[in-house]
This record gives sequence, structure tokens and C-alpha cells, in this order.
Amino acid sequence: LALDRPYVLHWLKEFSLRPASERKIIVSSRLAEMQTAASQEAIRIAEMANHPQAVHSVMQAPGPQNPTPASQQGFIPFYTRKEMGLMPEFKNRRLSADSVRTLESIYNRTPFPPNEVIKGLWDLHRLSRESALLWFTTRRDQEGIESTEQKRRKGEDTNLCMTD
Repeated sequence: LALDRPYVLHWLKEFSLRPASERKIIVSSRLAEMQTAASQEAIRIAEMANHPQAVHSVMQAPGPQNPTPASQQGFIPFYTRKEMGLMPEFKNRRLSADSVRTLESIYNRTPFPPNEVIKGLWDLHRLSRESALLWFTTRRDQEGIESTEQKRRKGEDTNLCMTD
């Protein structure tokens, strides 16, 4: 593209500061332009297939010799692609050993942690709420716990066995 890096970064910063509705308008207009260009190209190819003599005149017509993909596709920032659903979801990300240790210690205290504890996991390990809740749900399913009462009873049963 032969653009200066500071210029591109400045543009990205300006684009990110615009309201979401304005960004959507920009992205949707660019997508419409791309679809129009693609349909025009398809029409041109179909016409060339129907009229072989037109191929010769098109090949001699002046124009860009090597069209770059960048001129055909617009830049769409990461967060916009994510909002549009163009980014793959990273659901199967493995948890770090530290975060698993923290989750286990919280689970040993209570299998149903309060919201403040879940929010604290983000501050501590950058673990999203959905990931943490999914981990606690699967862990409770492994032990067959559906309510806090079952966990208490299970703990009492193990304490009774230890005292006997």
C-alpha cells in the first residue's frame, strides 16, 4: 500500500473513536461497494464469454496491470469483524495452570461462587465470565452436584466417615 505507519495508526485510532452506528455505516457501504464490483466483474466475464471479439479489445484497453487485493478489499478492524461475526470464536482455549489452581480452590470453598468472585477471576487471570461459569458448571456436573445442599451433604458425609 505504501502508506506511512503513523498515518495508518492515526486512521485506526480515529475510526475506533467513531460511534458504533457510524462504523457500521462505513463498513456496510464498503461491503456494498465490494458486492457491486463483484457483480460488475461477473457481468463483464459473462459478456466476454458470449462475445469473443470483446476479449481482444478488453485485453488491449489501458488499465491497472496488476490490481492489488488491497484495492479490491477494504480494511475492516478486528473489533468490527468480531461484531459482524466474521471472526472465529476461540471457545476451546486451554486454561493456564494458575487459573485452574485458583478455580479449584474457589470450588473447594463453594461450587456456586458469587458474582464478585467471578469478576475477580478476570482481574486476576483475565478469565472471562463465560469461561469461568462454564468451568464451574462442568466441574459440578463431574461431581453430580445440582444445588448447594448436595455439596453440604457430601461434605458432611465425608466428615462423618473421618470421625468414625
